[in-house]
Amino acid sequence: MAAGDVVASGDRLLVLAAMKMEYALTAPRDGVIADVACLPGDAVGDAALLIRLEAADDS
Repeated sequence: MAAGDVVASGDRLLVLAAMKMEYALTAPRDGVIADVACLPGDAVGDAALLIRLEAADDS
């Protein structure tokens, strides 16, 4: 995913690896990726901003 990409509800945004498990994070609604705040392989903390999604009608 990159800033400006249009996504639909349920689209996979990223895969988060934690505790030797992988978790697919999906879009909760239709929208546009406004910002990607991490890179593949980054270590992120609890409650870290990963992707900012704007509602489709806000863009």
